[in-house]
Amino acid sequence: MNFKKITLTLVYSMFAFTLIAFLSYLKEEEYIDGDEVKNVCDAVRMLQVDDPRAFTASLGFLLLMPLLIACLSRKHRHVFLIVVTIALFFWWIWRFYGRLAVCL
Repeated sequence: MNFKKITLTLVYSMFAFTLIAFLSYLKEEEYIDGDEVKNVCDAVRMLQVDDPRAFTASLGFLLLMPLLIACLSRKHRHVFLIVVTIALFFWWIWRFYGRLAVCL
C-alpha cells in the first residue's frame, strides 16, 4: 500500500469518524450537567427522547460502504485498510446502538 492510499484512507476515516459522531448525537445530551443528569442513560430515562437513529444509523453505515467495498476487492486489500474499517465499524455500532443498550 503506497503513501497516497494510506493518506486517502486516513482522511476518509477521520471524516467518517467525525460524521458518525455528529449523526449519533442526541439533542438531549446537552442537558447532561453532572448533577441530576449524569450521562446519556439518565438523559434517555428522564427526558422524552425523539430517537432519530433509524435514519441516521443508515446514513452512518453508508459512510462505511466505500471502505467495506475496498476491503472486499482483491486489488485494494491491505491490513491497514481492514483494521481501519473494522475500527470504524465498531465505532458505528457503539455510537448508534451500544451506548444506549448498556442503559437497559
